[in-house]
Amino acid sequence: MQAPASVHTSTDMRTCSACRVRVHRDEVHKNRYGQYICKLCRNDGVRAVGLRRFQHLLQRMPTALLAFLGVVLAMAVATLVVLAVVKAHSYSNAGMVEDLKSLVRSINRLAH
Repeated sequence: MQAPASVHTSTDMRTCSACRVRVHRDEVHKNRYGQYICKLCRNDGVRAVGLRRFQHLLQRMPTALLAFLGVVLAMAVATLVVLAVVKAHSYSNAGMVEDLKSLVRSINRLAH
């Protein structure tokens, strides 16, 4: 007599990344690293399998590094711009005060 056919098709089955057992897709959880973890392993405390976590970190590293370097570069440029503006407007107003005093004196002379 032949063995009974499985009620689940092969597309409904997933392989647990922790214990390598093929289980129905309703019995597994796909974590953020793209790993399928069966309910038995999850109940035992398995949340992810190490190698894929490392690969996931390496895949995300260039994006995080570029974002960090972009922020650092933007802050450096902003600092340079602020320093340039402060330097350009840091003239002494002593000359302006003297000009104002001479203007007031000339007006006072004309009034008398």
